Amino acid sequence: GSFASGSVSLQPGFNQVLYDVRDVLIDKPGNIHVQGHSDDIAISTARFRSNWELSSARAVSIAHALLRGSVLDSQRFVVSGFARG
Repeated sequence: GSFASGSVSLQPGFNQVLYDVRDVLIDKPGNIHVQGHSDDIAISTARFRSNWELSSARAVSIAHALLRGSVLDSQRFVVSGFARG
């Protein structure tokens, strides 16, 4: 429910879920691992050459949303994408 197929734009209403997660992470120490996943449909567009790029871009979208408001330190974030080639 976080992304439409082939998209890196968060679905309406999902930001509130991320803000709730962010509020929990504020008081937790350690790194924050954000892992993006692709669709199960192969993609090859002008924007995304592969599902690798889609999954990585989705992880970045989530990380940026969690960083809104500057309450979390970006140095805590580890961002990665997962997809089949």
